[in-house]
Amino acid sequence: MTWDLGITIIWVGFLGIGVAVASALLLWAIRHGQFGDQEHARSLALLSGIPRADSTKDGPGRTGA
Repeated sequence: MTWDLGITIIWVGFLGIGVAVASALLLWAIRHGQFGDQEHARSLALLSGIPRADSTKDGPGRTGA
């Protein structure tokens, strides 16, 4: 076995393990309903509760005293 063939076999092995792990994680997510409620997930960024800039305590023009 040459050096190049050995490295190729190692990389193919890593690729196979990576595909197997990714496939297992995808199947787990599908079985546990991780992709079930896409309508709710679409609006989560809008409902994050980030305060508006004008409602902060120490906004511009305040001395803090």
